[in-house]
Amino acid sequence: MRSSRQRPPAAAAEALPDRGRVTALTPQRDPGRVNLFVDDTFLFGLDAEVAAELGLTVGAEVDRALLERARALDVEKQVRDRALRYLAARPHARAELRRKLARGNFPPEAIERALAWLEERGWVDDAAFARQYIQAHRTGRGARGQRRLARELRQKGVDPAVVAAALAEAFAGDDGFEEALALARSRLQRLAGVDRRTAWRRLAGFLGRRGFEPEVIAAALRQLLGDWDAE
Repeated sequence: MRSSRQRPPAAAAEALPDRGRVTALTPQRDPGRVNLFVDDTFLFGLDAEVAAELGLTVGAEVDRALLERARALDVEKQVRDRALRYLAARPHARAELRRKLARGNFPPEAIERALAWLEERGWVDDAAFARQYIQAHRTGRGARGQRRLARELRQKGVDPAVVAAALAEAFAGDDGFEEALALARSRLQRLAGVDRRTAWRRLAGFLGRRGFEPEVIAAALRQLLGDWDAE
């Protein structure tokens, strides 16, 4: 005997009954999700945890308000899960995470609630993100100066005041001279055969693009090129 449960076209799935009874919860390919049937009619898929939280079990009586809440909570759960996947890959600023989530065509209000949920748990924290970003990018071959770090953090949507505070903390008593000198020294290997003025100009441009302050660049190059003879 064929089941009377039938899935309507996608457009019809938007229509919710005023009242009804849950007649089935069938598993989807994703083990964490189920298909909700009310009065033997498929309504929508939702997260199994959301279904359990709202008491959506076979035989439960439902109304439109409960079904709308289930659908809204399911969307929020999807947004949170997507955000957690992004955060598992690397830290994100709040605005950066919002932009990525918006590409999934989630409702803006669901995105904002998910971001608030993440912030409450400390998983989204722009001040901590700024400190981590600066620590990861101020040294080594990819070292940046304060200007470039500030620009990159602002581009990620971090508030300028938060950026300024993080930079002040990271560079307290340290203007980035050692990092600039190390970068210039490694770059100098490519400039064999050029005169001192050309070497200075090219290295200054390189360090400037990396975001170091002019006085830091000048100090680093004076030390590096003071006795340098290209010949």
